[in-house]
Amino acid sequence: MAAPVQQKLIVEVVPPVSQTRSSKAADKATRALARIIGRQIARDQFRTQQFREAEDQ
Repeated sequence: MAAPVQQKLIVEVVPPVSQTRSSKAADKATRALARIIGRQIARDQFRTQQFREAEDQ
């Protein structure tokens, strides 16, 4: 199996334009980012498990 490719995630933090409107957008963006990260972690764990099972056989 090929070695995993190292990737960087860069997140820029900018000051909010308006506190009320921006906080809702920031919450929405945070949840979206958390879902993306969670899905990637799940994919990585699944691939690792498949690799281990393939080695055992």
